[in-house]
Amino acid sequence: MHPKKGVMELVEALRLCDSALETWEVELVYTVNGDFEREYESNVKARVKELGFEDNFIFTGALDDTEKWNAYARSDLFVLPTYSENFGIAIAEALFAELPVITTKGAPWAGLEKNQCGWWIDIGIEPLAKALDMAMSLDDATRREMGARGREWMKRDFDWNAIGRKMKAAYEWLLNGGDKPEWVW
Repeated sequence: MHPKKGVMELVEALRLCDSALETWEVELVYTVNGDFEREYESNVKARVKELGFEDNFIFTGALDDTEKWNAYARSDLFVLPTYSENFGIAIAEALFAELPVITTKGAPWAGLEKNQCGWWIDIGIEPLAKALDMAMSLDDATRREMGARGREWMKRDFDWNAIGRKMKAAYEWLLNGGDKPEWVW
């Protein structure tokens, strides 16, 4: 529950959405580390209440591994409106769980659009609201198709076999010299 994750921006973006929260619930899965994050959590909860969204928000907090995968399974969409991520393992997990993803250009996930499994958006409330409106207006079948494409992408590029192939290519490149290896995205 850190401000860099963009949780308050998510709340504000949902306020702007045409489809808003009429039929959607937002489950926030997070950890709280220290007083600073506890205060931020309180501010987010206060804003949710102020906007009248308290019936639509579930503040789950931390989950163990089984509970986390159950949360993915009961979801229709994964959103991480981050200001900065070095990779964002939760995004890879959500894609593997067949969820379309919305994240910002603060995370290195341009492949979401290339693989047609989500939205890679500019940082900000308005771009997030626009992506949320698009995602929430899709029918379930379309979101499932996007999720299936995301899982295939994760299996193709990020499973252990793919990682092994990339490592092998990297070592061969180091040993043999040459141009940019095929494993570089």
